[in-house]
Amino acid sequence: MDTEPSIKNFIVVIFPAVLVVFIIFFLVMPKVRENRINPEPYYNYSAQVTSFEECITAGNPVMESYPRQCSTGDNIFVEDIGNELEKSDFIRLDSPRPNESITSPLIITGKARGTWFFEAVFPIELVDEQGVVIAQTQANAKDEWMTEEFVPFSAVLEFEVNESLIGKTVTLILKKDNPSGLEENDDELFIPVFIVEELFDNPDWLAIEQAIYSCDVVSIMQSHNLEVSAELKDGATLRAIEPSIDDIMDVATASEADCGKILMGTE
Repeated sequence: MDTEPSIKNFIVVIFPAVLVVFIIFFLVMPKVRENRINPEPYYNYSAQVTSFEECITAGNPVMESYPRQCSTGDNIFVEDIGNELEKSDFIRLDSPRPNESITSPLIITGKARGTWFFEAVFPIELVDEQGVVIAQTQANAKDEWMTEEFVPFSAVLEFEVNESLIGKTVTLILKKDNPSGLEENDDELFIPVFIVEELFDNPDWLAIEQAIYSCDVVSIMQSHNLEVSAELKDGATLRAIEPSIDDIMDVATASEADCGKILMGTE
């Protein structure tokens, strides 16, 4: 019996078919099942997050701290507030706050120790991302400045709001006046701020913000729809819409050094 054609048929036809079936069942199918159970992500956004702002944009949770912290699960990104905390024993800024939207004219208020002034003033600068000065002014002491205690100050900074600045983060610098000119006597407070063409028109919010910084607020209630209310020491209640979520938390936390912790509630 001639078996040569059968062997040839097996080699040419049957063997390749058996090989294909083997590959499918033992190599391809297990991989398919594995991918169904543990699919590879089409786009891993968390791997692209490189900053606090990107972390928030990605929808990650933000911790109630100051400065705020945002977690992707793998990394924690801290909000940039300049060197405000490091300089809080020398100078404290009430307005504007770090990362706040500003436009011209900018009203600047706060308090600094008398040693920060010279002849009742100290210089202020607004600089862009390259360190180029956009505008300059000086803060004026609102009380006797020849003291080592904190003295309230105010200033008005005017600058041209052109298209190249709108939407950009810049740096507000409050410099210790240094008549000696010696480098070792230099000091400064700096915070990031965000330039906009027009500010969010919200006088009710400004009233609550001012009441908090004036230490007149006993407790605060926050709703998920941005509605906030503040109970004052005299029994009155202020209500407003905060510009963005948790702005009320930031203001309350920033006022703790002067006013103590405010009772907070959320709905």
